[in-house]
Amino acid sequence: MYRKLFYNSNCILNTETNVVVFDFNKEWSDYLDWVVDNPELEKKIEDTKGWVEVHPGYLQYGLDAWVGSPIELNKFLLVSWRMGGSEFCKELIRENYPETTPINHWAKSHIILDDELSCDLNDNVKTKVFVIISDPREVAMNLFHFDNGFHLHDSDYKIDRNNGLHPNSTKFLNEVANKQIELIDYYTKTFGDNCIVLRYEDAFFYQEQFHDMVSNFLGYPPLGIDDIRKYKLSIYKNVGEMSKFFDKDVMDAHYNEYQWFYEKWNYPPTGLHHSKYDWKTKNSRQKTEDYNKMLERNGMSHSDRTNHLYEF
Repeated sequence: MYRKLFYNSNCILNTETNVVVFDFNKEWSDYLDWVVDNPELEKKIEDTKGWVEVHPGYLQYGLDAWVGSPIELNKFLLVSWRMGGSEFCKELIRENYPETTPINHWAKSHIILDDELSCDLNDNVKTKVFVIISDPREVAMNLFHFDNGFHLHDSDYKIDRNNGLHPNSTKFLNEVANKQIELIDYYTKTFGDNCIVLRYEDAFFYQEQFHDMVSNFLGYPPLGIDDIRKYKLSIYKNVGEMSKFFDKDVMDAHYNEYQWFYEKWNYPPTGLHHSKYDWKTKNSRQKTEDYNKMLERNGMSHSDRTNHLYEF
């Protein structure tokens, strides 16, 4: 059985082997023979092009994209490569900007959508696109080591695990960087002013900077909420410090080739791993903050139990 790829007309997915076959591959003739023998099935997959209605009014394209139906529902489109922290960013946006809160107004994609669909979203729906990026070295680390590699799919990459796809590999780091670069280039060009590129790290560590960008993009001020739910439910997990997973020569070779990307998006050569532990001081004592502010952001006020507390 085969499945059409909505974003590419010169290839087909063999659903039995989970291999994408291009028109220049020798296996393409097998597909053409199958079309002759199965005209009704060919028409069916041509009509759907791989989109399946998984819930009423909600279409899914493999493990790559999700859109609402009718098309007008998709007021916002979340774009990122896998394990890029996009869901965490979406939740921070939804809890701070009520205009974005309804979940059925959000579509999502890990891929470049078909030009026809993108033009419809941009020209007719005026969809706002949020492209979320993260340090490619952190993404690569999480792809291999979070959930035992559950989010790592060989079919996503030009190399496979039998031919160079290895966590400690400059080639793999380069591929992850390229995935994000391709998404940035396509969506910023296609959606123009209706597209913004945001760093996951800003949503997590530098929320004031994150909100400045989102507020300017949407035209609304944030409510100032940092709810705990997104921390509990976020699929984006930092499994450690990347220097423990990649050899120095591997990271150096990758960084030298993509230095322009890291400098453009303000990722230092050593990454932002220090921010994961920034709530502690060098002597391992936890940093303190104003207890009143902690209560206030959680919608609480002082009581007899807390009147004597000033630090948190």
